[in-house]
Amino acid sequence: MITSLATIAACSITVVAAATMLLRLSGTQINPPWIVMLALICSLITAQVLASLLALRGLRPELAREA
Repeated sequence: MITSLATIAACSITVVAAATMLLRLSGTQINPPWIVMLALICSLITAQVLASLLALRGLRPELAREA
C-alpha cells in the first residue's frame, strides 16, 4: 500500500515537472530510460511485498486477541 502511494505521488510530481519543462522550453524532448525505470519500480514493489510477508510471518492470532 505504501509503495503504491509513493509510486503514484512520484509519478504525479514527475508529470507536473515534465509538463512545465515542455511548456516553458520549446524544442525540448523527453526520452527516459524506460527499461531502467521499469526495473526499479519492479524491484521496489518486490522488496515491499517481501518485507510485508516477512513481517506477517511473525504475527500470531493470539497476540491480536490480547490487544
